[in-house]
Amino acid sequence: MVVKDLFDLRYLSSVSTQEVFSVISDGLGSEMPGFTNQLSETERWLVSEYIRMLTFTGSEEPQYDELAQTTSPQQIK
Repeated sequence: MVVKDLFDLRYLSSVSTQEVFSVISDGLGSEMPGFTNQLSETERWLVSEYIRMLTFTGSEEPQYDELAQTTSPQQIK
């Protein structure tokens, strides 16, 4: 089983918040453990909503690899 890239907007737009919640709760095969014992139900819903929110972030924002190529440590200060 292949774990999906959460930055793949096509994938994220094809799954529901309930599906994301189920994966966070129950895990995904041997690739990702479930977090039912580590996170409360409310926390799992909040994480699910956050992940779904990634679907709606604007593409005009710089991507991480683009930022790494154009920013030197001196510019961060």
